[in-house]
Amino acid sequence: MHNALGKIIIDTNNNPEHFLTTNPYYDSLVVGKFAEKRDPSLACVAYKRGQCDDALVACTNKHAMFKLQVGALWITVVAVEWSSATLWGVVGLDAGLAVDRIAHGVL
Repeated sequence: MHNALGKIIIDTNNNPEHFLTTNPYYDSLVVGKFAEKRDPSLACVAYKRGQCDDALVACTNKHAMFKLQVGALWITVVAVEWSSATLWGVVGLDAGLAVDRIAHGVL
């Protein structure tokens, strides 16, 4: 029910970002895939909320949203105190190099 409600809210553009960030009951992958066809930035909001890192990376790569990608991955590293070489490798960066570049504002 929450997935359907999320899709309707995205389709009608009735404050979808609020729904995506405050509703804990929808499936982030389902609603994110739906949103990706209409507004990729909304899909990214859903993926971030659901910690769907692989889907977030795929979406941001597909739509060339690299600043959003790096920002979201940096938040993941800081919030979880986790620097996954695998996740940074999917993006095409060495984990240490990515953290260093972000710290110096290169990315």
